Amino acid sequence: MINDHNAYLTLGCYHQNPGLSVAVVKDGRVEIAEGFGFADLSSRRQTKNTTLFGLASLTRSFSSLVLLKLLKDHNLTVFTRPADILGNEFRFKDDERNRYATIRDLLAHTLGIASHNWMRFDPTLTRSNLKSRIRYFDAIKPFRTAFVTNNLMYGVITEIVEKLSGKTWEENVKEILYDPIGMTTSKFLTKVSQQADDIATGYSPDDETGDIVVSPFAINEFWGELCGSTCVMSNAVDMAKWMNFHLSGGKSMTGTQVYDGDMLKSSYKAHNMIVSSTMKTYFTQPKVPVTNSVSLPILTHTGTTWGYTSKITLIPDKNIGIFTALSGQDDHFIYRTTLHNYLSDVYLDILPYLNKSSVCSYPQPWFPKPPQKSEAAFAKNLTPTHTLQTYTGKFANQPYGSLSFTVNNTANRLMMEYGIGKWLLYPQSKPNEFAAEGIGIINKLLFISNIVFQENNGLIDRVKITDFEFNDPPIFHRDSPVKGNNINIVG
Repeated sequence: MINDHNAYLTLGCYHQNPGLSVAVVKDGRVEIAEGFGFADLSSRRQTKNTTLFGLASLTRSFSSLVLLKLLKDHNLTVFTRPADILGNEFRFKDDERNRYATIRDLLAHTLGIASHNWMRFDPTLTRSNLKSRIRYFDAIKPFRTAFVTNNLMYGVITEIVEKLSGKTWEENVKEILYDPIGMTTSKFLTKVSQQADDIATGYSPDDETGDIVVSPFAINEFWGELCGSTCVMSNAVDMAKWMNFHLSGGKSMTGTQVYDGDMLKSSYKAHNMIVSSTMKTYFTQPKVPVTNSVSLPILTHTGTTWGYTSKITLIPDKNIGIFTALSGQDDHFIYRTTLHNYLSDVYLDILPYLNKSSVCSYPQPWFPKPPQKSEAAFAKNLTPTHTLQTYTGKFANQPYGSLSFTVNNTANRLMMEYGIGKWLLYPQSKPNEFAAEGIGIINKLLFISNIVFQENNGLIDRVKITDFEFNDPPIFHRDSPVKGNNINIVG
């Protein structure tokens, strides 16, 4: 059990995270596999060690290992070009990437193409047609010169896995990893049952107040359809088995070799470099007295999605693994990292530099606390440049698909609709510029700060939505006016 239950006690000061799942393994033993706090606030349901949390980007490791096995089975490698498997329907916008980009580049975020995550709200986007949309994206960095996270490329990995195997991504993960390792209670965002399975309710901060609100599971189901970067749901019990699998070189808890050890080791090889990180800001000497374990190789990964955050840390030389998952937001990765630092010190038999008090106050006393994230106040009483009807219509973008603007007569506001998302728009001080608040399923969760309509010969013919991708904002071109704008329901 955790020393003095410090990890559990810290939940009281991190109120944005009602539930916590913790697993620690050392020398092949499960030291901790516990659930703490509430799996659901409204019902006061307790978090168990089998309660499922969304693992978000920790899913990438599952995708990578499944892919490596299938590539080997087909006499292919990570240096195979994606188009050699997916065909000419998959291509990049430029000749350089078409000629030289390999599967390794998809996995290691070396393509220099912006993330375009909001595209996942397009209801027409599927695993099979994603590959035909990549060609429309401009690069924001030269090829193989920077780390630019792009989870859509893990959606492409999903399609490669299904193309090679003739089975779904989920079936492959279950057959190649879940079942042999013994992860019997782990699920997928796309397959889990909210009625039958013990799922931690996810929480996110209210865009306006910062207080926590339920993050509807339907958002994660929609967001997770591409699977490769965010589909796995797991718990303390199964993640203990997952960490022992890695630390043992591909063996199950019974000692059976279930995955090629050399292939597993190859998945840890560095192919890219992250120049800066939150840990460099808040967790480095001499400013902070973090434990000096520079001589120990450490493998770590974090995950963040709607209502869930997670982290895994492996210290192979000491045969230690630590996993945490939270049912809320963790700005700047501070809560996850302090828990992992504390637990690492405990199981390395080092006097921890942290305790309950300093975990709660972190990064104080060494740094000021970063401001709590909340959306900046914006004007709600300005008059639009033109009549609301002027902006209505359907607008399309080749990779993003279509969105529409109508007049919500009840609110007397312009309303934007994109997939499952709906927003009420508020004119801002600049011509044809709006900010937007989410309504319906995304109420209080998704604020858009910058929507700019553009004119051509006095007519609104396109709209740029910067928040969809700050590094490469998509522009949607008018397709047709929308008829019948009498929408009388708000929210």
